This record gives sequence, structure tokens and C-alpha cells, in this order.
Amino acid sequence: MPKPADAHYFGSGDAASSVRAKPCSFDAGCDADLPDGLMPVQLTQQRQDKPGKGPRWWSLSDLLAFRLGRELAWTELMKSGWSPGKGDQRTHVAIDRERGAAEEGQLFQTEGLVLDDRKADDAAASGLRLLARFGEPLGSVLAHLGGERRLAALQPRDSSIWPQPPSAWLQGIADSKGLCLTLLTPGIFKAGYRPGWLDQKLIGKPPVAAGLTLQLCAAAIERWQPHSGWDLALGQPRPTRKLAPAGSTYWFRILDGADEETLETLWLANISDDAQDRLDGFGLAMPSAWSPP
Repeated sequence: MPKPADAHYFGSGDAASSVRAKPCSFDAGCDADLPDGLMPVQLTQQRQDKPGKGPRWWSLSDLLAFRLGRELAWTELMKSGWSPGKGDQRTHVAIDRERGAAEEGQLFQTEGLVLDDRKADDAAASGLRLLARFGEPLGSVLAHLGGERRLAALQPRDSSIWPQPPSAWLQGIADSKGLCLTLLTPGIFKAGYRPGWLDQKLIGKPPVAAGLTLQLCAAAIERWQPHSGWDLALGQPRPTRKLAPAGSTYWFRILDGADEETLETLWLANISDDAQDRLDGFGLAMPSAWSPP
């Protein structure tokens, strides 16, 4: 799971630590140009040391523990977490078929993500896999993944492998009167960082849980992520869009409809504005309990 944006690393070596940030009201005499009703997200500890480094991806168990309020040691996160290795970058030229030589000015680069850069015979190699859910059954075949036509091996698994909410998780959300949503994949929203299904008062209903009424109280979001591609139908580049990156975290006050059945539809559901973007996997979110101040 992507590191949540409300978790920060400080220090290095033996002094390295992970520090939580959470929505807090302004101190007396302090204010900001945030939209009305939106609280700032602040560190729970005052730190004098410099920001540090840590795993960019966490285990599911660590993320669930973090959302339950447990403070995770940096060493714990390093042991079970993961950060991508260096990209496999290659330089290419376009070939003129008539001359069999490089075309003038047609130089380009491609880069593939190395999921695990340890040697194949390394006993500690984790064998990372990409877990995905599809609307139709897929066979155990080789397929092209991404615009650069990299080969990927599909290995169908029973639906039970898809993560499920822990016992009493959804009831805990209903009891808390608040909700925290963490994006596990980048989200696409018409209003930038803010879901388009929220009105000017930051109130709205998620598209996948229409019976639930929420009010946005705070958000922790890192730098926006660009997204484009090639339109095969039109034969031209797709417009570049700004994505709220994976790990972005939103805190909501629950105004209505917080029954367990409705909350279950929100578990690992896609909350992007557009229906096709949701079908494409953008905005996959994990809900958890949050007690509004």
C-alpha cells in the first residue's frame, strides 16, 4: 500500500522515526487561506531534525495499524515496507524502413519500473506482484502492460485474495461519526485535490455510496502527479491531467447514512468523479474510522 500522506519521516540512522500528522484546529490568533471549514493538518510532535527517508510502500497490516492510531516505529516500517529500485531506462531510435538507418531527430527513451532489483537466486527476494481486480475473468496468459508494451504474466486468483475489512472495522467507522479515506491509487477530480462530488460547502455523497453524506474537514496531499498517454482512436496524445497522488488522505465528518451496509460499498471502492475513471481504477480508497474534534 502507498505510504499515507499523513505519515512523515524524520532523522536518519538510529535517530530515524515516523511521525503522524492529523487535523487540528488553529491556535488562537492563527489563520490561513484554506476554504471555510477546512482544518490544517499538523504534526503531532514538534521536531527540530531534518526530514528523513523511509519506505514509499507499506504492508497492509502496517497501514491498518496506523489507521487504528498505533504509532509505528521506523524500524518496523523499514522491515515490512518497500521502495522501488532504480528505473530501467533505455534509449532508442526510429528506423527508416527504406534506408535501414536511423531517422533524423527520432531519438527517444523508455523506462520500466524494476519491482525487485535483487538477483533471482537471492533467497531473500520477495517476489513482488501487482494485485488488480477486473470486471471480466482473465486467463493465465502473457499480456502487454502499459504504453511501452512490456510483457506481463497474468495469474488469476480466487476473489478471496482481495483484501477485506477487519472484524468490526466498518462498525468502528459508524460509531466514530467520522471517516478517513486514503487513496491507494491516484484519484482524478475535476476540482483538483477536492472530489467534484463535494459542493461549495464541502458536503456531498461519494458516487459509490450514494446513501452516505459526508463533509470534508481536512486533507493531506503531496505534489500532484501528471497523467497523459496516447489516444489510439484519434492518433494523438491525450491531454495531460493532474492527479491526486496515491497516499492522499481525506478526513470527513459523517452527516448521514453511516450504516454498515453502506460503508461496505465504500471499502476499496473507486471515488474519482468520472465513471470511466473509476472503471479504469483511479481513486481506489480505503476507509477507516476518524473521530472529528
